Amino acid sequence: MAIAGGMLGHEVHIIGLALALPLAFVALWRGLRIHGQLGVLGLGVAGLGLMAASLFADHAAAQEIWFSVSGAVILAGAHIWNLKAVRS
Repeated sequence: MAIAGGMLGHEVHIIGLALALPLAFVALWRGLRIHGQLGVLGLGVAGLGLMAASLFADHAAAQEIWFSVSGAVILAGAHIWNLKAVRS
């Protein structure tokens, strides 16, 4: 059983990715057009890739959580970098 009695089951990863993909695409693409730093886009794609990999990871072995959390942290880092690059 997942943490919190199933509240953080497999479905939450699908919903999270479904929300993150379009939002990240718009933010990172807009930032790339303004500052032109491909590294920001690459980092964001890496984070989204890890989040997507969580959908195929072994839930029982907690791999799903590690992929999902690390992907979200990397994506957050890309968004922070993007925001700073846009502002400079």
